[in-house]
Parts: sequence; structure tokens; C-alpha cells
Amino acid sequence: MVKFDKFQTSLVKLSGSSSLDALINEIVEYIKQSIKKISADKIDPSLLRFICNIVENSYSKKCVADNKIDKKKIVVDVYIILKPSANSAEDRAMLDRLIEDFHTSGQILKVSRLKYYYKLFKNQLFAKKE
Repeated sequence: MVKFDKFQTSLVKLSGSSSLDALINEIVEYIKQSIKKISADKIDPSLLRFICNIVENSYSKKCVADNKIDKKKIVVDVYIILKPSANSAEDRAMLDRLIEDFHTSGQILKVSRLKYYYKLFKNQLFAKKE
């Protein structure tokens, strides 16, 4: 298996449904690695907010060929992959309402690259050396 470095993958732009499927699968794998145990509740607002923030910060508009990605659909698809029991019409409507509430109340945040790299630099600078 060939693994590309970040520079090479930064030259590739997302387009089409297969690229969205790849993005969804990467997000699902990241969440499964980050959260060891997912709650058994059908609708988990904290998990949904976590997914919303990941999707908001997972790609840049420069990486998308047509600049049109439905983030809400991606969030709902990822949530349903993680919790298949929430795949009814009522649950999807509830997820849509919760996402809208998160958006209007400002709970979905875009992390600036400067803040991200500052945090990485600070952690490297003050890391304890063994």
C-alpha cells in the first residue's frame, strides 16, 4: 500500500460522491480511535456536536473542486454509521434540528490554523524530555 505525504495529498481536490465517501470513512475511523466507548443512547448531543466540529474543521474550501459540500448530510451520515439505531425518519429530523441549534447557538467552531500550529509549537516547546 502506498501512502502519500501531506504535500502530495494537498494537491488533490475532492470531487464526486466517492471522495465524500472517503471523507466520511476517514472521519468515522478518527472518531472510533478517539472515542473508545460510544454511549448506547439513540441520540447523543455531545457526540453530534463533536462530529459537527470535526466536519467543520476536516477540510478546507481549497481542497474541494466545486465548493459545494453538504456538511449537515455528512454529519448525519457519520452519526448513522456510528449509531445505526438512529436511522429512522424521526431521528433524522431530530438530528437536523439539533445541528441547526448547534449552528445558531455558535457551538460549532472553526479552529484557525494559526491557533492550531501555535498549540502544536507550544506543546513541543514545553514537552518534558525524558
